[in-house]
Amino acid sequence: MVPLPKAQRLQQVIRKIRGVGMVIKVERVLHMVGGGGETSYATNSRLQEKAIYRTKPILEIAVAEMYRTLLPEKMVVVDLGCSSGPNTFLVVSEVLGIVGDLCRRLEQKPPEIQFFLNDLPGNDLQ
Repeated sequence: MVPLPKAQRLQQVIRKIRGVGMVIKVERVLHMVGGGGETSYATNSRLQEKAIYRTKPILEIAVAEMYRTLLPEKMVVVDLGCSSGPNTFLVVSEVLGIVGDLCRRLEQKPPEIQFFLNDLPGNDLQ
């Protein structure tokens, strides 16, 4: 079996994600309940966690293409709308893992990576 070009693989992944029916009304997503209580986003963010795992192939392709093309000494990663809870650190961990694996395979020194985590002012980042 001949591997698909990266653009075609990316399109296949996007079609699969769209087919899952993960469409949520924007108004319901914009404001999260902060803190760590029973109704907080940190406690009730399984849908978002699943979306992170389902989009992992897209993240891997994007980070790998950027890294192989530029071989940067420094990288900046921005997560806008990250809210609070473990999902924020899941994305950070994924990026670090992808870059670390690439550095080992390409025998490159790891770049300095800076993360910016930001959300709406009313959402409680902990």
